[in-house]
This record gives sequence, structure tokens and C-alpha cells, in this order.
Amino acid sequence: MSLNEEQEIALELDAEHVVEAAAGSGKTRALVARYLQVLKEGRADVDGIVAITFTENAAAEMRERIIKDIDECISKGGEVNFLRGEAIKKLTNAPISTIHGFSYRILQENPLECGLNPDFSLIEGVEEELFVKEVIDEFILKLWESNNKGERDALGEVLSEEGFDRNKLREKIIRIISLSRTLHLEQPWKTFSGGESYVQDENALIKNLLTTIESKLKDSSSKNVQTRIDNIKNLSDQLSITKKKSLKAKLVQGVKKELNDIIHQLNRATKEDKDIANQLLNPVNNILNYYDTRLTRIYLSLAEKAYKYLQDRKMESFSIDYEDLLIKARDLLKNNRSLRDRYRKKFKFIMVDEFQDTDSLQFEIINLLCEGGGANLFIVGDPNQSIFGFRGGDPGVFLGIKDREKD
Repeated sequence: MSLNEEQEIALELDAEHVVEAAAGSGKTRALVARYLQVLKEGRADVDGIVAITFTENAAAEMRERIIKDIDECISKGGEVNFLRGEAIKKLTNAPISTIHGFSYRILQENPLECGLNPDFSLIEGVEEELFVKEVIDEFILKLWESNNKGERDALGEVLSEEGFDRNKLREKIIRIISLSRTLHLEQPWKTFSGGESYVQDENALIKNLLTTIESKLKDSSSKNVQTRIDNIKNLSDQLSITKKKSLKAKLVQGVKKELNDIIHQLNRATKEDKDIANQLLNPVNNILNYYDTRLTRIYLSLAEKAYKYLQDRKMESFSIDYEDLLIKARDLLKNNRSLRDRYRKKFKFIMVDEFQDTDSLQFEIINLLCEGGGANLFIVGDPNQSIFGFRGGDPGVFLGIKDREKD
């Protein structure tokens, strides 16, 4: 739908509409025109109209534009004259904001229902960054001093992988948590069992691989390869008996190096040895992949535990971050039917500007208020920007709402 239909759109208050236009083409005019039309027809007052855009500056500009258009309408003897005083007064606190601002409003109105202390505050910027670093450092230290041997062994292995640099490990854990939250993954974590089981499993893999290698290399002329096999046997024996977590990690790294060197040596030897190297490539890669996969499981498990610890610490300090705003608002509307129905009755119209910047979680909040006979939805956005996923928006959300409009 193009902007030359703007006037028609503004008058059609009973249908959902998607207005598509490129940046700078004035598409926000359609949203403001619709907002005023709702007031003119008395379909809702400003408390019953939600207007959402991407930035706080854009929200402030939208509020000013609505006030300006009301004033212009009055100066021309328009129909909103009787609304002027009440509308302007209410517009100061009307729900014209970012999706985060809108979510904050819902949580402020219902703190206990979403498990928050009424005195909760938003933590952001440098304050949030320092808080997260401090809490993850606390978590790593507590885990290191834990009585759970499996957890200590797992932590020791990834610390070894990071050169025993706790700062590097902390930053990696923070990146994993941040990525999973940015992508709104519901179950981003994989379970790591811990304990001695993974050591026993990898010893079995090593011994099976050694049997395969020795059977393939019994006729090999390469003395260097045989030396490396002996090295792996020695490392495997040490791995099965050592109790020191840092040493276990170093032994695993040693096995990986020897396996890579065997393949490298065979590829530089006779044609027969090169053929053997090709035959060994898959089993060697399998065990190397096993190591990498296990490390990934450990990192994810640590990130899961660290995230839970972080959330607990935020609750203790009455703090939430921007992502918490969205998740808690979504969960509140999704799981509390009476509250959801109350907001559906309160908000008659929801209008979203710059819709291409909306991701799946943000749209879920909006949709919970619109579906099932709830608020009337009106959106404007640039489909081309949506395709490229600018500002973290999800292209699938924009395409999905277009399909819904067609239906």
C-alpha cells in the first residue's frame, strides 16, 4: 500500500493496514493522520492509543507532531476543538514510546504480578556492563571454590583453553549469554554432565583410535609416526589416573597435537603412508571434533549457570535490563489471561512506526494485545530495510505481517 492512499488509510479505522515506504518519504504522516482520525471520531482517547517507534527521540518527535497537528486542526476550525484541552493534557503521559518504554510501563503498573520488587530500576550502559562483569567474576570464583568436582574439572578445562586467563573466560561467557538473548533463544543451553564420565569416554575413544592407527600402520616405515603413537599411549595413561584438572586439560591438548602431527607426517612420507593417512583422516577428525564439541558443551553449560546467577543477582538488587523488560512483559501478557484481557480492552488501537526494526520478541508483545479481538493494528515501515535486517529487526516478522494483511 503506497502513501498516496494515506487519507483513505486514516479513515479506515476498522481494518489492519501495512503502509510500505522508503526512508525519508514521510510514511510517519500516515500514522499521525490515523492517530488524529481516531480522536476525531471519538473511537478512543489518548490513553487507548499505543504508538510505538524505534528510538526515544523519534517517540518525542511523534508526540510533538501529534500536538502540532491538533493545534493546526483547531486553528482551521477542526473537529478536535472540544478535545483540545483533555488531549493535550493526556498526551504528556500517553503511551507514545519505544517498545522498551511501553514494556516498562506495563511492568511498572504490575510489578508484583511479574515477580519484581515495586522499587525495581532499569540498569543500562556502563553501569550494566560493570555490573555484569563483576557478577560473572563472582560466579567463576564460586565455581572454582565449589565442592562439585565435576564442575571444577569442567571449569579447569576451559580455563586451560583460555590460557588460564579469567578475563578471557569471563568475556566469552558474556558473549554467549549476550548472543543467546539477542537472538531470543528459548533453550540456548546444552547440558554438560560433568564428573569423571567425560574423561572415561574420551579415554575409550583414544584407545579405540590407537588400535585403529596401529593396525593401519603396522607396515609403515615412518619411525616418527610410531614415536607419536607411543606419546599418545603415554598421554592416555596419564589422563586416566591424574586428578589435577589443569593437567587433564593439558594432556587433552597434547593428544590433539600428536594426532594432527601423525596425519601431517604420513602425508609427507611414501605413497602407501599417504593412503593410510587418508584412511585415518575420518577417525582422527571424529575424535578432534569430539574434543571441540565437548568444550562447546562446557562453555554453554557455564554460560547457562552464569546467566541464572546473573538473573538472581539482578533480582537481589531490584535491577532489570532492556532485554528483561521485553521478556517479562511478554511473559506477563502471555501467562496472565485476566491482565492480558484488561489491556486488550484498554488499548483500542496500536500503531507501529519503523516496523522493519521490530524483532520476533517485540512483535510477540504487540500481537498478544491485538489477537483475539484485541487492539486494531496499524504499521508503517520500509520493506527493503527489513530484508537486510537493519537495527536487529527480523525480516520474517515484516513479511509475516504482510501475509496476514493479505489474508
